[in-house]
Formats: sequence, C-alpha cells, structure tokens
Amino acid sequence: MTSLTRSSESATSRPWYTSRPAVVFTATATGLIAAAAAYTAVTRAEDRTGMGFLVAFMGSVSVMMLLGLGSGAARWSVADLEGRPAWRLRLGPAQPVPVVALVLTGMGLGLVWAAVTLASDAEGGSIGVVVLLSAVAVFLLVLAVQLWLTWVRAPSLWISADHLRYDGAGIVVDLAWDDVGTVEHADRTSRWACVKVTAAVGAPSYRHRKRALPLPADRVPDPAGVELRHGLLPDVAGMLGLLRELHVGGRATRESVIARGVPEASGR
Repeated sequence: MTSLTRSSESATSRPWYTSRPAVVFTATATGLIAAAAAYTAVTRAEDRTGMGFLVAFMGSVSVMMLLGLGSGAARWSVADLEGRPAWRLRLGPAQPVPVVALVLTGMGLGLVWAAVTLASDAEGGSIGVVVLLSAVAVFLLVLAVQLWLTWVRAPSLWISADHLRYDGAGIVVDLAWDDVGTVEHADRTSRWACVKVTAAVGAPSYRHRKRALPLPADRVPDPAGVELRHGLLPDVAGMLGLLRELHVGGRATRESVIARGVPEASGR
C-alpha cells in the first residue's frame, strides 16, 4: 500500500456542502432558475437579453456541479515515458473546464453583439456603454481562450522509475530521479503553494519549456524543480508522501511499485 492510498483512505470525510445530496440539490435549484429565465426570455421580448445571460450563468453552474460529482474518477492511468513504464496523473478539475469556456465564449460574443447593436445607433450617449460592453466582452473572450487552451493541454504528472515530467498548460518540466534533491512543501503564497520536487544544483537532466497563453498559468520554478500546485492535486498530503517514498526508496523500489499498477486501480 502506498502513502497516497493510505492518505486517501483516511480522508473519506467531506464537508456537508460537497456531499452528493447537497450538490444535487444545488444543481437542481440553479437548473430550475435557468429554466424559469429561459421561459421568461421566450415569452417577454423586452427581457430577452438579460434573461439570456441568466440562463447561461445559472445553467453553467448547474452543469458544472453535476460534472463535479465524478471529477475524481480515472485520475491515474498507465502510460509510457521515454520508453519506460510510467504512471500518468491527471491534475486539476478538468471536467467543468469546457463548460465554463463555452459559457464565457457565448457571453463574450453576446456582449460583442450588444456593443455592435448600440454602436449602430445615432445616440451619442450610448458611446460609454459601448466601450464598457466591449471591454467586458474582450475580458470574457480572453478568459475563454485561456480555458480552451487549458482544456486542450490538461495538466498532468508523469512518473517513471527514471524520470518525472510535469506537463502543464503553461510549462513542461522534466527531471530525472537521480537529480532530485528534496521533496517538500513550498508555501510561498496561497496561489503558488505546491508540492515541490527540487532539482539538485546543476542537475543535467533538468529542463523546462514555456508555452504561450493569454494569461499566466504556470511559472518557471525557482529554485529549479517540478512544482505541483495544491489546487491541481486531488490529495496533497498523499502526493507528498508518495513522491517521498519513491525518492527515498531508490530505483528498485520505483520499478517495483510502478509495475504493480497505478495507486487507485491497484487497490493497494
């Protein structure tokens, strides 16, 4: 049994508001609000624009909550890393991302349409509203592009007996186990709090490659290493324990553990 499995078994209790009945109730309530707004939009033309945005927002909340019920499934899978057997761990709440991206895209395009419609009017007083709508539309569309790219490049951690790879939306980092110095928490800020696999000074295997994104998503680790942000991990304590176990145990231990199957699927 690995440290990750032990931690997962000990963390079975969840806050009441994340329980299945609470999530289903909230998703149902927001879905009913979206349905009522949709009826109003169809029957009352003067309220159509506002109700349309309410439908998009409340409907997306309902769908995201229902998708979130199964967000932890199939995170681990068997993979191949540079010709060696490996594990792949899907990081982050990947399922709701396309839903949010779709809603932001629709709302952004809707605001563009509203701005163009107002701009076609001859009234000078509408210029300020056009500028405001255009700015909000651009912001929403930039966020949508960011989410679509994040979904396409869903972040993941690859672990083999020889090698570690963080394949994120904004950066790809590679590090050999032989060049690992420490495995520890790095709690510099709430946003960048992470489990950090630090590379030894001058590690020859360490390399990173940045990816283009409209907004920052990943940073170049300093000091060098692999950073796994707490918000992306399904089990922070378990991941820290697992990585320490693989580091301390050496290559023979890593080969043996990886050969027995991924943590969740193996039932260890």
